[in-house]
Amino acid sequence: MDSKIKEDANFLFEQKYTYEDLCWMLAEIQLKYNKGYDNVSESAIKNKAEELKKSSLKNDDICWKIAELNHLASENE
Repeated sequence: MDSKIKEDANFLFEQKYTYEDLCWMLAEIQLKYNKGYDNVSESAIKNKAEELKKSSLKNDDICWKIAELNHLASENE
């Protein structure tokens, strides 16, 4: 499992997304994973992304978290 997450995180990192884009993606996947895909508004994602931008997370940490949550979400389908 860790090797797949690492591979996905590395791929995401190599895409050279901006920090803002990565924060948005992480906010979206976190909220959708926790609240369900139909229960998340764009304003909630925006607020969560702003929160994440203020954190001390680095790009590679955000990529790892996105890959990890994507993996968990796919396991729960």
